[in-house]
Amino acid sequence: MVRTPQAVWYGDESPARVARLVRMTTRDAARRDRLPVLALYNVPGRDCGSYSAGGARDHRRVQGVDRRRGRGHRRPRG
Repeated sequence: MVRTPQAVWYGDESPARVARLVRMTTRDAARRDRLPVLALYNVPGRDCGSYSAGGARDHRRVQGVDRRRGRGHRRPRG
């Protein structure tokens, strides 16, 4: 598994916690000269057939995470 690319998945964490985790992940990747792959799971209507149980109840929760996700397009400092 160490040699196999993997995404870092985020689920039901609060937007603030996701922001911290994304910051840590991107900084660690930058230090290692790697490209992080971040995946969000707990989003409304997350699959085409709606077969998955659960997910966020509405888009408000996801919007906070989505705003922070855009910050990942910048290369982190440090």
